[in-house]
Amino acid sequence: MASMHCSSPTFLVSMTSTRPVTGPHSSRQPKCRSSTSVSWSRQWLTRPNISFGITASTTYDNPYALARRFATLDHITDGRVGFNIVTSYLHSAAMSFGLEKAVEHDERYVIADEFMQVFYKLLEGSWQADAVVGDKATGIWTDPSKVRKVNHVGKYFRCAGPSLVDPSPQGTPSFSRPVPVRKESPSLRSTYADLEGTAALFGGWSGTDLSTFSDDEDFEFAGAPAIQSMINSWTETVPGTKDTKWTKKLVLQHLAISGAHERAIGSPTTVANILQKWVDEAQIDGFNISYATTPGTFEDIVKYLWPELRKRGVLQEKYAGTSMRENYLADGGGPKVRSWHPASRYTWRA
Repeated sequence: MASMHCSSPTFLVSMTSTRPVTGPHSSRQPKCRSSTSVSWSRQWLTRPNISFGITASTTYDNPYALARRFATLDHITDGRVGFNIVTSYLHSAAMSFGLEKAVEHDERYVIADEFMQVFYKLLEGSWQADAVVGDKATGIWTDPSKVRKVNHVGKYFRCAGPSLVDPSPQGTPSFSRPVPVRKESPSLRSTYADLEGTAALFGGWSGTDLSTFSDDEDFEFAGAPAIQSMINSWTETVPGTKDTKWTKKLVLQHLAISGAHERAIGSPTTVANILQKWVDEAQIDGFNISYATTPGTFEDIVKYLWPELRKRGVLQEKYAGTSMRENYLADGGGPKVRSWHPASRYTWRA
């Protein structure tokens, strides 16, 4: 929906993965849950200036299959695909993928670390950059001496490799990870927040019944990984929350307006000021915009916010590069990973 309102090359569409919700508080409304990597293929052809970020889980996806998928998409889009990395905290998602309960917070990130090692090895270390010969006269497509197995053996994954797909424009796709960076006004929370409704909705998301806690009771986080993930994120990124006593009431106040995400509420000038403050203080490279209403939120952004940002000269509308990485970094370094990127240590150089 967002891309239908935007012809500007600055607009990067982030598509979320399926998040099944079950239990007494779950929504029964019929919704489209199609695979985004397939359903958005038409947009890649008709929106040549837009890059697309696809959400995938390092807890439930397989690194070999996902590396193949992203390499294929990177070829199809000429380097305009990104990987929005999540570790998946929902109990309902765990049940849908064959587990009895969600993996604990710390272990999910250990799994993610090994997942990305395999992902990098396949996309950066199993093919040399010039492995594809493409000689029609001899019928030779690939030089076999420049393709190798990765032979990864770890605690969570075993993968022989190599990648089935030849090197794509970016190799390793661009990455994103949503991070909250500020608190909203307490007055806005009290004005717009429906704490009872938020508690019911959160119960559907996480499988955690918040009615068993009093408003001012400290949470025991060990049995509620969904809450632990959000609180860890808030504590690490929101100033002044390191020693905060996280009660049900406080958690619901944070969740009430935009779930686990941060929000900017106000006039176009106010919202533009907030976005600029995030960029200036936290060195934000871009924004993963979610909606309060659809398509209303996206229509409002294009109608009201875009002109304000354009007036300030901060809305970048032209790019020298064609790939997602080139347009994000704008450093003239081409579409491949930089030397400082963790994937570069796995690059197979001649």
